[in-house]
Amino acid sequence: MPIIATFLNGYDDTGTPDNVTGTISSYDIVRFEVDATATTVGEYYFDMRITNFAFINEIQIFGTGLYPKTVDLSAAQLISGQGISYDLVVNSIGNPLSVEQVRVYMGNETSVSLTNWTFQDWGSNDNVIIVGDTDAEIIALSPVADQVYADDGDDTIVYTSGQDGLSGEIVDGGGGADTLQISFDTSATDTVTDLRDVNFTSIEGITFDAAEPTMDTTVQLKASEVKSLSSMARDLRIEGDDDPGNTETVQVYMVTTTTLDLSQWYFVNWGGQGDAVEILGDGSDETITGTAALDKIYAGAGDDTIRYLNGKDGDAGEIVDGGAGNDRVQIKIETGAPDTDFDLRTVDFRYIEELQFVVIPKLDSTLHLNAGQIGSGLSATMLIDGQYSVDTMESIEIHMDAVSVDLSGWTFLSWGGSWGGDIITILGDADAETITGSSLGDNIYGNGGADSLSGGGGDDLLDGGADADDMQGGAGDDTFRYVDGQDGDAGEGADGGAGSDTLWLSLASGAPDSTFDLRAVNFSSIENIQFTAGGDADATLSLNAAGIGAGFDANTSVAGDAGAANTET
Repeated sequence: MPIIATFLNGYDDTGTPDNVTGTISSYDIVRFEVDATATTVGEYYFDMRITNFAFINEIQIFGTGLYPKTVDLSAAQLISGQGISYDLVVNSIGNPLSVEQVRVYMGNETSVSLTNWTFQDWGSNDNVIIVGDTDAEIIALSPVADQVYADDGDDTIVYTSGQDGLSGEIVDGGGGADTLQISFDTSATDTVTDLRDVNFTSIEGITFDAAEPTMDTTVQLKASEVKSLSSMARDLRIEGDDDPGNTETVQVYMVTTTTLDLSQWYFVNWGGQGDAVEILGDGSDETITGTAALDKIYAGAGDDTIRYLNGKDGDAGEIVDGGAGNDRVQIKIETGAPDTDFDLRTVDFRYIEELQFVVIPKLDSTLHLNAGQIGSGLSATMLIDGQYSVDTMESIEIHMDAVSVDLSGWTFLSWGGSWGGDIITILGDADAETITGSSLGDNIYGNGGADSLSGGGGDDLLDGGADADDMQGGAGDDTFRYVDGQDGDAGEGADGGAGSDTLWLSLASGAPDSTFDLRAVNFSSIENIQFTAGGDADATLSLNAAGIGAGFDANTSVAGDAGAANTET
């Protein structure tokens, strides 16, 4: 392995370029040396950017002293593979405490790859520096810690086949829209690219590119880099591979960061095969706002807040894991929000102890949950906090995907719990279900099936729907609703319990004249009967005489609809 040229104690190839030529059949080395005759104190530069290299396999940076040494090359010398080899070996020989650097200047070239370079005796103080210009450039990094200064232009920085970013690595996109490309070839065995140790500046996008059609790939980032506006754009663009068989994951580690907002990230070719953003907390108290796409949030220990912003719905497969501590899901609406309806029924909640509403403008909001989430991921003793929502109405709608739900253990802070104010609505389906409301006012709709409905405390609305239902108002001024001539089934019961309770007979707008045949219903503790009609229809209520004395108060109040065209009987 001959050394075909040695450059001593600094060198600047100017004027007519030197020719440094190896042979295609041999392994040829160029040495850059600072020897004992060097007298200048400071860094020694070897500027070889215009040198005509041919068939060079290795460069050696040699010297026993502590003088820093820098070799400057151009991208043009690297792109053909015949000037300086694609598989260049960079060998640092001499004092391990000295600093050796290789700088590559892009010049007029728009792409360069250092992926296949190998390094011998390359220390933590040694650097590979890539200097771009104003063109749009594609730069594939070396296996050691690189420093990339891409300058202007829409540049792409490529990490290849599980290549990790190393401590001390710098990637500065400069001006333009600059992208990290997470690339994997067919031979890749490591499909996780860990970039948590990289110092990023001015990065506007991340793109996945996998050669295999069924390759699952991951990039790992640190929250402090994602959060810093100088490091990565607030509206970072995440682009998945367009092959539907690939699954891409972006993992963001909180580490020492305690607040993170990814709500402005946007996505292209994302979500087709379970693509996800994973956010991993630690033991700190953290506030995390996820993305508009599928998130998997593992908050870890600490009293954490996971925020859903401006009507963001949960995606199928989404996970919100509060971990240890007292953890809350926060429903937040900001001024100008396009949507105030949050559908989180598909979210896999774990270890959540509080729901909090934060509504800045005077906008009403609705949160949709499934009954199966309550008592499992959402605590059966959850706190519902409305203290940060002023002059607004918050609504929680619980959809029955289970045979029972019990809200009696929930507690409330600044929650109205009445009609026209903050309210919880429970929506049954065609199955027979057991529903127990909260200590405040709830709207409970059994719909089909022989349901058991219990309002609990507060002023509740109970509507059993079809089939024979057992309805218990409990404490408070409760209302039992029958609509549009609905009849009572044999065995149905409506017990108002304590308070001033009402039987409400309601006709919708456009409904015909209707008779409510409730002779089969076992009423108890009913103090009021109320008729309402949305149009001109007449309503008739049929009761058994025997049931009146037992189920209705002796001083029951009967109120008709205010419409002059309505007749109630």
